[in-house]
Amino acid sequence: MKYLSFFIIASLINITAFAQEDSIAPPPTLVMSKSDSLKMILNKAKAAFTNISKLLLAKRDTMTIMIPEIDYDNNSLTELKENLKKMRGVKSVVMHYNASTATIEVACKGKPTDVWDNVSTDVKTKFKLMEAGDNNIILKYKLAK
Repeated sequence: MKYLSFFIIASLINITAFAQEDSIAPPPTLVMSKSDSLKMILNKAKAAFTNISKLLLAKRDTMTIMIPEIDYDNNSLTELKENLKKMRGVKSVVMHYNASTATIEVACKGKPTDVWDNVSTDVKTKFKLMEAGDNNIILKYKLAK
C-alpha cells in the first residue's frame, strides 16, 4: 500500500512538472484534489478553534469558593455544597480538599457575589464572606478551631 501511494504521488508530481514545462494545464482532478484537501484542512482548523474557544468560555463561567481551616467531613460544608448544587443556573459543583482547605468549583453564569447571595440563610450564617473577586470567593467558617 505504501508503494502504491508513493507511485501515485510520484506520478502526480511528474504530470505537474510536465504540464509546467509544456504550458499545458494540469488535469482538473489534480486541482480538485488540492482544493478538497485545502477545504479539509480549513475545516479541521475551524473545528480546533471552536473547541479551544469552548474551553476558554467554559473556564470563564467557573467560579471558585475557598474555605480555609475546615474539616472535610464538616456538616456545614456538606450543606453548602448541596445548596449550591440545587441552585438555579448551576451546572456543576466539584470540591477539592488540601491542607484543611476546601476549594469548591462552581460552573455557573453570573457573579460570585450573586451566587453567594442566593445561598440559603441557614447555611450562609455559618460562614463569613472574607473576599469576593471576579471569579472567586473566600469564606471563613465561623466555628473554626
